[in-house]
Amino acid sequence: MSEAKVLEFAEEAPHIELNQDGSTIDLSNWHEPANRNWSYRNAVDVLPHTRKISRGDGPVHALGDAPVDISSVTVNYLNRDMSLEEYLRESHSDGFLVLNGNDIVYENYRRMEPKDRHLCQSVTKTTVCASIGELIVNGLIDPGKTVDTYIPDVASGFNGVAVQDLLDMNVALDFSEDFTDPNAEIYEYEMVTCWHPDTGGQANGMLGYISKLEHDPAFRLDGTTHYLCPNTDMLGLIIEKVSGRTFTDVFQGTIYQHIGAEADAYYCTDTRGAAICSGGMILRLRDLARYAQTFANKGVANDGTHVIPQAWIDDCLDTAKGTRYYLGRGYQYHNQITSNGLALCHLGVGGQMIYANTVTKVVVVQFSTTSAPSNGDLDLGNALYNIADAISDFLQIQ
Repeated sequence: MSEAKVLEFAEEAPHIELNQDGSTIDLSNWHEPANRNWSYRNAVDVLPHTRKISRGDGPVHALGDAPVDISSVTVNYLNRDMSLEEYLRESHSDGFLVLNGNDIVYENYRRMEPKDRHLCQSVTKTTVCASIGELIVNGLIDPGKTVDTYIPDVASGFNGVAVQDLLDMNVALDFSEDFTDPNAEIYEYEMVTCWHPDTGGQANGMLGYISKLEHDPAFRLDGTTHYLCPNTDMLGLIIEKVSGRTFTDVFQGTIYQHIGAEADAYYCTDTRGAAICSGGMILRLRDLARYAQTFANKGVANDGTHVIPQAWIDDCLDTAKGTRYYLGRGYQYHNQITSNGLALCHLGVGGQMIYANTVTKVVVVQFSTTSAPSNGDLDLGNALYNIADAISDFLQIQ
Protein backbone atom coordinates (compact mmCIF):
# COMPACT_ATOMS: atom_id res chain seq x y z
CA MET A 1 0.00 0.00 0.00
CA SER A 2 1.29 3.46 -0.83
CA GLU A 3 0.83 4.89 2.66
CA ALA A 4 2.90 7.98 2.02
CA LYS A 5 0.86 8.82 -1.04
CA VAL A 6 -2.46 8.50 0.78
CA LEU A 7 -1.25 10.39 3.82
CA GLU A 8 -0.43 13.44 1.72
CA PHE A 9 -4.03 14.54 1.86
CA ALA A 10 -7.15 14.33 3.98
CA GLU A 11 -9.69 12.70 1.72
CA GLU A 12 -13.03 14.43 1.47
CA ALA A 13 -15.94 12.27 2.66
CA PRO A 14 -19.09 14.18 1.70
CA HIS A 15 -22.39 13.59 3.47
CA ILE A 16 -24.57 11.89 0.90
CA GLU A 17 -28.03 10.35 0.86
CA LEU A 18 -27.71 6.71 1.85
CA ASN A 19 -29.40 4.01 -0.17
CA GLN A 20 -31.35 1.78 2.22
CA ASP A 21 -33.15 -0.18 -0.51
CA GLY A 22 -31.42 -3.52 -0.26
CA SER A 23 -33.16 -4.81 -3.38
CA THR A 24 -30.94 -2.50 -5.45
CA ILE A 25 -27.67 -3.61 -3.82
CA ASP A 26 -25.69 -6.65 -4.89
CA LEU A 27 -22.11 -7.89 -5.26
CA SER A 28 -21.48 -5.53 -8.17
CA ASN A 29 -22.27 -2.30 -6.31
CA TRP A 30 -22.14 -2.92 -2.56
CA HIS A 31 -18.86 -0.97 -2.21
CA GLU A 32 -20.33 2.21 -3.73
CA PRO A 33 -20.43 5.06 -1.18
CA ALA A 34 -24.21 5.38 -1.02
CA ASN A 35 -24.60 1.61 -0.58
CA ARG A 36 -21.94 0.93 2.05
CA ASN A 37 -24.00 1.56 5.15
CA TRP A 38 -26.71 -0.92 4.17
CA SER A 39 -24.31 -3.48 2.74
CA TYR A 40 -21.91 -3.47 5.71
CA ARG A 41 -24.89 -4.03 8.03
CA ASN A 42 -26.21 -6.79 5.77
CA ALA A 43 -22.95 -8.31 4.58
CA VAL A 44 -24.14 -11.85 5.35
CA ASP A 45 -26.83 -11.37 2.69
CA VAL A 46 -24.62 -9.53 0.18
CA LEU A 47 -21.51 -11.71 0.21
CA PRO A 48 -21.91 -15.17 -1.35
CA HIS A 49 -19.79 -17.23 1.03
CA THR A 50 -20.01 -16.83 4.81
CA ARG A 51 -19.69 -19.25 7.71
CA LYS A 52 -21.40 -18.95 11.08
CA ILE A 53 -19.23 -18.50 14.17
CA SER A 54 -21.38 -19.96 16.93
CA ARG A 55 -21.57 -18.09 20.23
CA GLY A 56 -21.84 -21.45 22.00
CA ASP A 57 -24.23 -22.41 24.77
CA GLY A 58 -22.83 -20.31 27.59
CA PRO A 59 -24.55 -17.30 29.17
CA VAL A 60 -24.36 -13.85 27.63
CA HIS A 61 -21.74 -11.78 29.42
CA ALA A 62 -23.56 -8.82 30.98
CA LEU A 63 -22.07 -5.40 30.48
CA GLY A 64 -22.73 -2.75 33.11
CA ASP A 65 -24.37 0.61 32.43
CA ALA A 66 -22.46 3.57 33.88
CA PRO A 67 -22.75 6.58 31.54
CA VAL A 68 -19.98 9.19 31.64
CA ASP A 69 -20.09 12.56 29.89
CA ILE A 70 -17.15 12.35 27.47
CA SER A 71 -18.39 15.17 25.22
CA SER A 72 -15.41 17.35 26.15
CA VAL A 73 -12.95 14.92 24.53
CA THR A 74 -11.61 16.38 21.29
CA VAL A 75 -9.63 15.07 18.34
CA ASN A 76 -7.97 16.62 15.31
CA TYR A 77 -9.60 15.41 12.09
CA LEU A 78 -9.83 17.05 8.67
CA ASN A 79 -7.24 19.56 9.85
CA ARG A 80 -9.31 20.95 12.73
CA ASP A 81 -10.12 20.08 16.34
CA MET A 82 -13.50 18.42 16.76
CA SER A 83 -15.71 17.45 19.65
CA LEU A 84 -16.62 13.79 19.92
CA GLU A 85 -20.08 14.37 18.44
CA GLU A 86 -18.71 16.33 15.50
CA TYR A 87 -16.07 13.67 14.93
CA LEU A 88 -18.69 10.90 14.89
CA ARG A 89 -20.69 12.80 12.31
CA GLU A 90 -17.74 13.72 10.09
CA SER A 91 -16.26 10.21 10.28
CA HIS A 92 -19.60 8.71 9.19
CA SER A 93 -19.75 6.58 12.33
CA ASP A 94 -22.42 3.90 12.32
CA GLY A 95 -21.85 2.80 15.90
CA PHE A 96 -19.43 3.80 18.67
CA LEU A 97 -19.06 2.17 22.09
CA VAL A 98 -16.74 2.75 25.05
CA LEU A 99 -16.19 0.39 27.97
CA ASN A 100 -14.43 1.36 31.19
CA GLY A 101 -13.66 -2.01 32.69
CA ASN A 102 -16.92 -3.90 32.24
CA ASP A 103 -19.17 -0.84 32.17
CA ILE A 104 -20.59 0.83 29.09
CA VAL A 105 -19.84 4.51 29.62
CA TYR A 106 -20.82 5.65 26.11
CA GLU A 107 -22.82 3.99 23.35
CA ASN A 108 -24.05 5.67 20.18
CA TYR A 109 -25.88 3.95 17.32
CA ARG A 110 -25.97 6.68 14.73
CA ARG A 111 -26.60 4.68 11.57
CA MET A 112 -27.24 1.12 12.73
CA GLU A 113 -29.31 -0.86 15.21
CA PRO A 114 -27.82 -2.74 18.17
CA LYS A 115 -28.89 -6.05 16.62
CA ASP A 116 -27.14 -5.33 13.31
CA ARG A 117 -24.07 -7.36 12.43
CA HIS A 118 -21.52 -5.10 10.77
CA LEU A 119 -18.53 -5.96 8.58
CA CYS A 120 -15.28 -5.42 10.49
CA GLN A 121 -12.92 -5.12 7.51
CA SER A 122 -9.29 -5.29 8.74
CA VAL A 123 -10.21 -5.35 12.42
CA THR A 124 -10.62 -9.02 11.47
CA LYS A 125 -6.82 -9.36 11.35
CA THR A 126 -6.82 -9.42 15.15
CA THR A 127 -8.51 -12.84 14.98
CA VAL A 128 -5.23 -14.18 13.55
CA CYS A 129 -3.34 -12.55 16.41
CA ALA A 130 -5.76 -14.09 18.91
CA SER A 131 -5.71 -17.57 17.35
CA ILE A 132 -2.06 -18.07 16.39
CA GLY A 133 -0.52 -17.22 19.77
CA GLU A 134 -1.26 -20.59 21.38
CA LEU A 135 0.10 -22.45 18.33
CA ILE A 136 3.34 -20.47 18.52
CA VAL A 137 3.76 -20.67 22.30
CA ASN A 138 3.17 -24.44 22.14
CA GLY A 139 5.73 -24.86 19.36
CA LEU A 140 3.33 -25.95 16.62
CA ILE A 141 4.25 -22.92 14.51
CA ASP A 142 7.78 -21.52 14.55
CA PRO A 143 7.71 -17.83 13.57
CA GLY A 144 11.38 -18.10 12.57
CA LYS A 145 10.64 -20.72 9.94
CA THR A 146 9.69 -19.76 6.41
CA VAL A 147 6.26 -19.84 4.82
CA ASP A 148 7.22 -22.65 2.45
CA THR A 149 7.87 -24.87 5.48
CA TYR A 150 4.11 -24.91 6.01
CA ILE A 151 2.68 -24.06 2.58
CA PRO A 152 4.87 -25.58 -0.14
CA ASP A 153 5.12 -24.41 -3.76
CA VAL A 154 4.72 -20.70 -3.08
CA ALA A 155 6.29 -18.22 -5.51
CA SER A 156 9.07 -15.79 -4.66
CA GLY A 157 6.75 -13.44 -2.77
CA PHE A 158 6.53 -15.86 0.16
CA ASN A 159 9.20 -18.46 -0.55
CA GLY A 160 11.97 -18.06 2.05
CA VAL A 161 10.00 -15.41 3.98
CA ALA A 162 9.80 -15.92 7.75
CA VAL A 163 6.38 -16.34 9.33
CA GLN A 164 7.30 -13.51 11.73
CA ASP A 165 7.65 -11.15 8.78
CA LEU A 166 4.06 -11.92 7.81
CA LEU A 167 2.98 -11.28 11.39
CA ASP A 168 4.74 -7.90 11.35
CA MET A 169 3.75 -6.81 7.80
CA ASN A 170 7.35 -6.83 6.68
CA VAL A 171 7.15 -8.53 3.27
CA ALA A 172 8.05 -7.00 -0.12
CA LEU A 173 5.28 -8.46 -2.25
CA ASP A 174 4.65 -7.29 -5.80
CA PHE A 175 1.17 -6.22 -4.73
CA SER A 176 -0.46 -2.83 -4.24
CA GLU A 177 -3.12 -2.03 -1.68
CA ASP A 178 -3.46 1.62 -2.69
CA PHE A 179 -7.23 2.12 -2.74
CA THR A 180 -6.75 5.40 -4.61
CA ASP A 181 -5.38 3.46 -7.61
CA PRO A 182 -8.15 1.68 -9.59
CA ASN A 183 -5.53 -0.63 -11.09
CA ALA A 184 -4.13 -1.76 -7.74
CA GLU A 185 -3.98 -5.53 -7.22
CA ILE A 186 -6.19 -5.22 -4.14
CA TYR A 187 -9.23 -4.98 -6.40
CA GLU A 188 -8.37 -8.22 -8.21
CA TYR A 189 -7.75 -9.80 -4.84
CA GLU A 190 -11.20 -8.74 -3.62
CA MET A 191 -12.65 -10.44 -6.71
CA VAL A 192 -10.74 -13.67 -6.01
CA THR A 193 -12.01 -13.62 -2.41
CA CYS A 194 -15.59 -13.25 -3.69
CA TRP A 195 -16.11 -9.61 -2.79
CA HIS A 196 -16.73 -8.73 -6.44
CA PRO A 197 -18.34 -10.71 -9.29
CA ASP A 198 -16.08 -13.40 -10.73
CA THR A 199 -14.01 -12.29 -13.71
CA GLY A 200 -11.79 -15.36 -13.48
CA GLY A 201 -9.90 -16.95 -10.60
CA GLN A 202 -12.48 -17.53 -7.88
CA ALA A 203 -12.59 -21.29 -8.52
CA ASN A 204 -8.90 -21.57 -7.58
CA GLY A 205 -9.53 -19.90 -4.26
CA MET A 206 -7.42 -17.48 -2.29
CA LEU A 207 -4.46 -19.85 -2.01
CA GLY A 208 -4.36 -20.22 -5.78
CA TYR A 209 -3.88 -16.45 -6.04
CA ILE A 210 -1.54 -15.58 -3.19
CA SER A 211 0.74 -18.58 -3.70
CA LYS A 212 1.66 -17.06 -7.08
CA LEU A 213 2.56 -13.61 -5.75
CA GLU A 214 6.12 -12.59 -6.53
CA HIS A 215 8.75 -10.63 -4.64
CA ASP A 216 9.08 -6.95 -5.57
CA PRO A 217 12.82 -6.38 -6.00
CA ALA A 218 12.34 -2.61 -6.27
CA PHE A 219 10.69 -2.29 -2.85
CA ARG A 220 13.07 -1.64 0.02
CA LEU A 221 11.88 -2.69 3.46
CA ASP A 222 13.03 -0.03 5.94
CA GLY A 223 11.36 -1.04 9.19
CA THR A 224 8.09 0.74 8.38
CA THR A 225 4.90 -1.31 8.22
CA HIS A 226 4.27 -2.53 4.67
CA TYR A 227 0.61 -3.32 5.16
CA LEU A 228 -0.73 -6.00 2.79
CA CYS A 229 -3.77 -8.25 3.21
CA PRO A 230 -2.25 -11.40 1.60
CA ASN A 231 0.18 -11.62 4.54
CA THR A 232 -2.74 -12.11 6.92
CA ASP A 233 -4.55 -14.57 4.70
CA MET A 234 -1.40 -16.65 4.28
CA LEU A 235 -1.18 -16.81 8.08
CA GLY A 236 -4.77 -18.04 8.19
CA LEU A 237 -3.88 -20.79 5.72
CA ILE A 238 -0.86 -21.76 7.83
CA ILE A 239 -3.10 -22.02 10.91
CA GLU A 240 -5.46 -24.27 8.98
CA LYS A 241 -2.60 -26.45 7.73
CA VAL A 242 -1.01 -26.90 11.16
CA SER A 243 -4.22 -27.35 13.15
CA GLY A 244 -5.98 -29.56 10.62
CA ARG A 245 -9.11 -27.46 11.15
CA THR A 246 -10.72 -24.57 9.34
CA PHE A 247 -9.69 -21.19 10.67
CA THR A 248 -13.30 -20.42 11.54
CA ASP A 249 -13.47 -23.56 13.71
CA VAL A 250 -10.22 -22.57 15.44
CA PHE A 251 -11.40 -19.03 16.18
CA GLN A 252 -14.86 -20.19 17.22
CA GLY A 253 -13.61 -22.79 19.69
CA THR A 254 -10.53 -21.00 20.96
CA ILE A 255 -11.87 -17.45 21.30
CA TYR A 256 -15.43 -16.58 20.33
CA GLN A 257 -17.32 -19.15 22.41
CA HIS A 258 -15.61 -17.80 25.54
CA ILE A 259 -16.44 -14.08 25.27
CA GLY A 260 -20.10 -14.31 26.28
CA ALA A 261 -21.37 -12.99 22.96
CA GLU A 262 -25.04 -12.15 22.64
CA ALA A 263 -25.25 -13.43 19.04
CA ASP A 264 -23.46 -15.63 16.55
CA ALA A 265 -20.89 -13.93 14.35
CA TYR A 266 -20.12 -14.69 10.70
CA TYR A 267 -16.92 -14.93 8.70
CA CYS A 268 -16.44 -14.56 4.94
CA THR A 269 -14.74 -17.36 3.03
CA ASP A 270 -13.60 -17.98 -0.52
CA THR A 271 -15.19 -20.55 -2.84
CA ARG A 272 -13.16 -23.31 -1.19
CA GLY A 273 -14.11 -22.40 2.34
CA ALA A 274 -10.84 -20.68 3.32
CA ALA A 275 -11.46 -17.83 5.77
CA ILE A 276 -10.85 -14.27 4.61
CA CYS A 277 -8.76 -13.42 7.68
CA SER A 278 -7.77 -10.06 6.25
CA GLY A 279 -11.24 -8.56 6.55
CA GLY A 280 -14.16 -10.97 6.74
CA MET A 281 -15.57 -10.95 10.29
CA ILE A 282 -19.18 -9.77 10.75
CA LEU A 283 -20.67 -9.24 14.21
CA ARG A 284 -22.59 -6.91 16.54
CA LEU A 285 -20.98 -3.83 18.09
CA ARG A 286 -21.39 -5.04 21.69
CA ASP A 287 -19.89 -8.40 20.75
CA LEU A 288 -16.91 -6.65 19.20
CA ALA A 289 -16.49 -4.89 22.55
CA ARG A 290 -16.72 -8.23 24.42
CA TYR A 291 -14.09 -9.67 22.09
CA ALA A 292 -11.89 -6.60 22.70
CA GLN A 293 -12.12 -7.23 26.45
CA THR A 294 -10.08 -10.41 25.86
CA PHE A 295 -7.16 -8.21 24.76
CA ALA A 296 -7.73 -5.62 27.50
CA ASN A 297 -7.66 -8.42 30.07
CA LYS A 298 -4.42 -9.82 28.65
CA GLY A 299 -5.87 -12.94 27.11
CA VAL A 300 -8.54 -13.79 29.69
CA ALA A 301 -11.99 -14.09 28.12
CA ASN A 302 -15.20 -13.11 29.87
CA ASP A 303 -15.91 -16.68 31.01
CA GLY A 304 -12.59 -16.67 32.89
CA THR A 305 -10.74 -18.87 30.41
CA HIS A 306 -7.20 -17.82 29.52
CA VAL A 307 -7.70 -18.11 25.76
CA ILE A 308 -4.59 -16.18 24.61
CA PRO A 309 -1.28 -17.04 26.31
CA GLN A 310 0.09 -14.33 28.60
CA ALA A 311 3.48 -14.67 26.92
CA TRP A 312 1.91 -13.91 23.55
CA ILE A 313 0.09 -10.82 24.82
CA ASP A 314 3.32 -9.59 26.41
CA ASP A 315 5.10 -10.08 23.10
CA CYS A 316 2.39 -8.13 21.27
CA LEU A 317 2.88 -5.25 23.71
CA ASP A 318 6.65 -5.13 23.17
CA THR A 319 7.26 -1.97 21.14
CA ALA A 320 10.89 -2.92 20.56
CA LYS A 321 9.57 -5.50 18.11
CA GLY A 322 7.65 -5.32 14.86
CA THR A 323 7.52 -2.51 12.31
CA ARG A 324 6.93 1.23 12.73
CA TYR A 325 3.26 1.90 12.21
CA TYR A 326 2.25 5.05 10.38
CA LEU A 327 -0.80 5.92 12.50
CA GLY A 328 -1.22 6.97 16.10
CA ARG A 329 1.55 8.01 18.45
CA GLY A 330 4.30 5.48 19.09
CA TYR A 331 2.49 2.43 17.74
CA GLN A 332 4.29 -0.62 16.35
CA TYR A 333 2.73 -3.27 14.10
CA HIS A 334 3.56 -6.67 15.57
CA ASN A 335 1.81 -10.05 15.46
CA GLN A 336 -1.13 -8.75 13.39
CA ILE A 337 -2.02 -6.03 15.87
CA THR A 338 -0.61 -2.63 16.81
CA SER A 339 0.53 -1.46 20.23
CA ASN A 340 2.06 1.54 21.98
CA GLY A 341 3.06 -0.65 24.92
CA LEU A 342 -0.24 -0.07 26.72
CA ALA A 343 -3.06 -0.57 24.23
CA LEU A 344 -3.68 -3.17 21.54
CA CYS A 345 -5.47 -1.76 18.53
CA HIS A 346 -6.38 -2.40 14.91
CA LEU A 347 -8.31 -0.43 12.32
CA GLY A 348 -10.37 -1.46 9.32
CA VAL A 349 -10.87 0.38 6.07
CA GLY A 350 -13.89 2.68 6.12
CA GLY A 351 -13.53 3.58 9.81
CA GLN A 352 -13.67 0.32 11.80
CA MET A 353 -11.72 0.15 15.07
CA ILE A 354 -10.93 -2.11 18.01
CA TYR A 355 -8.95 -0.56 20.88
CA ALA A 356 -8.16 -2.36 24.13
CA ASN A 357 -6.00 -0.73 26.78
CA THR A 358 -4.37 -3.40 28.94
CA VAL A 359 -3.60 -0.93 31.75
CA THR A 360 -6.74 1.23 32.02
CA LYS A 361 -9.06 -1.59 30.78
CA VAL A 362 -10.74 0.91 28.47
CA VAL A 363 -12.20 -0.53 25.26
CA VAL A 364 -13.25 1.62 22.30
CA VAL A 365 -14.91 0.10 19.24
CA GLN A 366 -16.34 1.75 16.15
CA PHE A 367 -18.20 0.69 13.04
CA SER A 368 -18.31 3.22 10.21
CA THR A 369 -19.00 3.53 6.51
CA THR A 370 -17.24 6.63 5.30
CA SER A 371 -18.29 7.94 1.91
CA ALA A 372 -14.69 8.73 0.95
CA PRO A 373 -14.30 7.62 -2.68
CA SER A 374 -11.43 5.22 -1.98
CA ASN A 375 -12.84 4.01 1.38
CA GLY A 376 -9.24 4.26 2.57
CA ASP A 377 -8.83 7.66 4.27
CA LEU A 378 -5.84 7.39 6.61
CA ASP A 379 -6.52 10.79 8.14
CA LEU A 380 -9.55 9.09 9.68
CA GLY A 381 -7.30 6.28 10.87
CA ASN A 382 -5.03 8.70 12.69
CA ALA A 383 -8.04 10.33 14.32
CA LEU A 384 -9.32 6.95 15.50
CA TYR A 385 -6.08 6.15 17.29
CA ASN A 386 -5.91 9.57 18.87
CA ILE A 387 -9.51 9.73 20.07
CA ALA A 388 -9.28 6.26 21.61
CA ASP A 389 -6.12 7.22 23.50
CA ALA A 390 -7.73 10.51 24.55
CA ILE A 391 -10.88 8.79 25.87
CA SER A 392 -8.78 6.30 27.82
CA ASP A 393 -6.77 9.13 29.40
CA PHE A 394 -9.93 11.16 30.15
CA LEU A 395 -11.62 8.29 31.96
CA GLN A 396 -8.66 7.87 34.30
CA ILE A 397 -9.11 11.35 35.79
CA GLN A 398 -12.86 11.14 36.34
